[in-house]
Amino acid sequence: MQVTGGKILEMRLEEIEGDELMKGKRLRLYFCEPARCLGVLLGLVFAPKDVNSGDWKSRQNSAALDALALAEEWESSLG
Repeated sequence: MQVTGGKILEMRLEEIEGDELMKGKRLRLYFCEPARCLGVLLGLVFAPKDVNSGDWKSRQNSAALDALALAEEWESSLG
């Protein structure tokens, strides 16, 4: 996958004030900038991270790897 800077990027929403459903969770949007499509941001995975869970780091890493796999699949669909 040719992406700008050769990496998957992450946008974080750290806290949502007053939202009990999201208490203790952080939202992550993983995306990339495909080198073949200038000016495009390709959203890949939107995933919550539960900071109260002991294995949050492995789930975060898994979401980033899922995003990379989706980016590669998207690029291969272009032909």
